Amino acid sequence: MNATASTQTWNDRNDVAVPAASPAPAGGDLDEAVATFLGRRPQLTAIACRVLAGSSEAEDVVQETWLRWQKTDRTVVADPRAFLVTMTTRLAINVSQSARRRIAAARNTSASWASLKGLD
Repeated sequence: MNATASTQTWNDRNDVAVPAASPAPAGGDLDEAVATFLGRRPQLTAIACRVLAGSSEAEDVVQETWLRWQKTDRTVVADPRAFLVTMTTRLAINVSQSARRRIAAARNTSASWASLKGLD
């Protein structure tokens, strides 16, 4: 039996060994993470702008992507470009859906008030 500690944990859903999560290494790795992100930032901003049709919300999404990228264990990311693009796309879609719900709720509230006042 091997006396070294395992760097794997068991995934409860599939009974598959997966690498144990560890905090993102500091130092040179952060410099590499910054370079990777900055190299992709124009592409990430363009994706968020297309999904959200607004530059201020798109910048918020790109900023959130950066914050999450900093917290990610990048040693297990096989393709940083694909990871960043996917994360940005999903965050932008979430923001877009949330905005639609807020607008729909505001319209429903306005319609309710109008009908109560007899303005409909």
